[in-house]
Amino acid sequence: MAIPAHKPPYYRHILPLRHHPGLARRVGIMGGSFNPAHNGHIEISLSARKTAQLDEVWWLVSPQNPLKQTDGMASFSERISYARTLALPPWIRISDFEITQPSCRTIDTLTRLKQIFRCSQLIWIMGADNLIELPRWQAPRQIMRMIDVMVMGRPGFNYHALAGKGAAIAGRQRRRRSARLLGRGNTGWYFHHHTRNSLSATAIRTQTGRS
Repeated sequence: MAIPAHKPPYYRHILPLRHHPGLARRVGIMGGSFNPAHNGHIEISLSARKTAQLDEVWWLVSPQNPLKQTDGMASFSERISYARTLALPPWIRISDFEITQPSCRTIDTLTRLKQIFRCSQLIWIMGADNLIELPRWQAPRQIMRMIDVMVMGRPGFNYHALAGKGAAIAGRQRRRRSARLLGRGNTGWYFHHHTRNSLSATAIRTQTGRS
């Protein structure tokens, strides 16, 4: 269906803020600073979509990750604009959802999204490095039990992620053998070993002289 001419640019990236039965989707959600977005994010999205049979992948650009320093952080408008330029696949949405909310803590964001998209199967996508950091998050046990989670392996992080406190919080007995089981019953999590791209936003900033 053609987009009406009066609609703003990046129309497909605007998430509705009210529930509608027609919004039912199988959706992977990636949160982060995206400072900057890069091809590694695209590769993760492609891999997650194929492995978990997702209809869409949403990138939630965070105004400010409380666990990251503000030094070297590009403005929110710069980060989301570049992400939208990079994300060409039509099934990827780049959302400013968190900046419209009173809190951008992951627990609050996911609570609100689950309220709005209650007919959709929502799956949180995080990197193995984030599983290591999970104990530092606000209400990590609640997060891991309110939504299905797909952990994407990253070179150099996988062993520590699976052996660490984050995996214990997630519940090793709740780990699924297939990503296709996520969102289809009791919540659980899946570790995807086959992500090979080691590219990171930090490395890109270093290469380009942005600290």
